[in-house]
Amino acid sequence: MTEKAKHQQPFFLYVAYPSPHAPIIANDEFDNTSQAGTYGDLIVEADDSIGQLLSAIDKAGITDNTLIIFSFDNGPENYAYLIDEKFDHWSSYPFRGLKRDTYEGGHRVPMIVRWPNHVQANSKLMN
Repeated sequence: MTEKAKHQQPFFLYVAYPSPHAPIIANDEFDNTSQAGTYGDLIVEADDSIGQLLSAIDKAGITDNTLIIFSFDNGPENYAYLIDEKFDHWSSYPFRGLKRDTYEGGHRVPMIVRWPNHVQANSKLMN
C-alpha cells in the first residue's frame, strides 16, 4: 500500500492463505509461538500476516473506505483430537464436530468483518 492508494479508484484485493491446509509448516520465526503445536504456530503466522495487511491499510489512510472480510475454513480435520489431547485446545470450541460431520463444529465458518462507520465494532451475529 502506498500513499497513492488514498487517491486511486476503488480496488479489490483478494488474499488466499494456504493455511490451515497441509503442509502445516510455519516459517521458522513462528516455531513454538503458540501453545497448540505446529498447527497453532501456523495460525499465529497467519494472524501476524493479516495484522500487517491491516496496518498497511491503516497507514495508507484508507481504513474508513475499506470493507475487510476475513473468513477461514470450515471445521477442523481429524487431527484436532490429537491437538486437543496434547495441548488442551479444541479448535471448533464451543462446538462439537469436525470437517464433514453433521455437527455444528464441522460446518461453522468463522468470519470477521471490518468496515468503520458501517459495521459496529464488536457486533456479533450468531444463530
